[in-house]
Amino acid sequence: MQNRNYKRISFVSRAMVMAGNQAVEGMTANISLGGMFVTASQRLPVGDAVLISMEMPSMSRGSTITLNGVVVRNSSMGMGVRFVPLNHETFAHLRSVINRKSWSAIREIAPDGDSRGSR
Repeated sequence: MQNRNYKRISFVSRAMVMAGNQAVEGMTANISLGGMFVTASQRLPVGDAVLISMEMPSMSRGSTITLNGVVVRNSSMGMGVRFVPLNHETFAHLRSVINRKSWSAIREIAPDGDSRGSR
């Protein structure tokens, strides 16, 4: 198992991963502040610099976000991408989405009457 620097959450969204003149359409499976896994029938080579365009929820509506990354692994299900340094605004938006999704998951699994679910 790899050591991870950031909390990874389940996150499903349509994603387009582009490298040069190649584009691979897929769905995100999970995401963290450090990277993501994209399920796709096609793969881009490990080491390729990529541009990822994906739908991300915002406080009031959905929005499209574009991230820079590098393909770090391939599997039969898709590819792992590590983000290259994110600008402050993108990092803050991504962190906000991950935190909201994490709290939503905790509320969903907390049993009725458990104070963790009422926060």
